[in-house]
Amino acid sequence: MVAVYPIGIPGVFLLFLMARKSKLNVEVNEDATKYRHGGGEWQAVEGKDKQLGEALEVQHQMEFLVGSYEQRFFWRELVEHGRKFLLTGALFFSEQSSVSQTFFGMLISFFFFALVSNRQPYMEQAADNLKMLSETQLFVTLLCSLMLQTDLSEQVVSRSVIDKVLVTVNVFAMPIVLGLIIMGALGKKNTQSGEVTLRADLAKRAGIFEVEMGDVNPLHNSAA
Repeated sequence: MVAVYPIGIPGVFLLFLMARKSKLNVEVNEDATKYRHGGGEWQAVEGKDKQLGEALEVQHQMEFLVGSYEQRFFWRELVEHGRKFLLTGALFFSEQSSVSQTFFGMLISFFFFALVSNRQPYMEQAADNLKMLSETQLFVTLLCSLMLQTDLSEQVVSRSVIDKVLVTVNVFAMPIVLGLIIMGALGKKNTQSGEVTLRADLAKRAGIFEVEMGDVNPLHNSAA
C-alpha cells in the first residue's frame, strides 16, 4: 500500500496533466497579440482568440496545480513530488542516521538545486530565488550533519564552528526568506491582475463569452 502512493498518485497527476497539455502549455504575451507553445517561437494570434481563451480558462481551473509555474513547466509539481519522496521515502532504505544516508541526501538536494538554478521554472523570480535558497539551506544542513558524524578531534573545523554555521543557515536566513516570500506574493498579485485583464480582452475579442472585468473568472460563459 505504501508503494502504491508514490507511484499511483503521480501517475494519475501525469495523465491528468498530459490530457490537457495542449492548453496548459500555451503562453500569451502581455497585449494578447502573440502566443506560443512551451518554449517555441512566438506567433501572431490572428483569429485564434477562441482557442487561446479556452486555454487560459483551463489554466485558470487548474491554477491550484500549475499556477506557480511557467506554462512550459506545467508538470513541475510532479518533480516536487518526486523530490519529497526521495528525501523522505527513498532514504528510509539507507541505514538510519548513517553517513551514507546523509551523503545520499546531499546528492539529492544538490541535484534539485542545480535543476531549479538551470531551469528557473517558477512564474516569479522571487519564487525561483526562494527555492534555490531553501535547497542551499538543506544542502548546508546535511553537510554540517555529515561533518558532525565524523571525528573532528584533529580537524581545523571544530564542532562549535559547525554549530554556528547551522544556526546562521537555519535562523539568521529567515529575514531573507520572509523578504523573498513577500516579493513573490506581490509579484503573483500583479501577474494575476494582468491575467484577469488579458482573459477579459481575449474573451471580448473572441465574441463568445459575456465578460465583466471584475469577475473572478472573466471567461465564464454566463449562458452555459
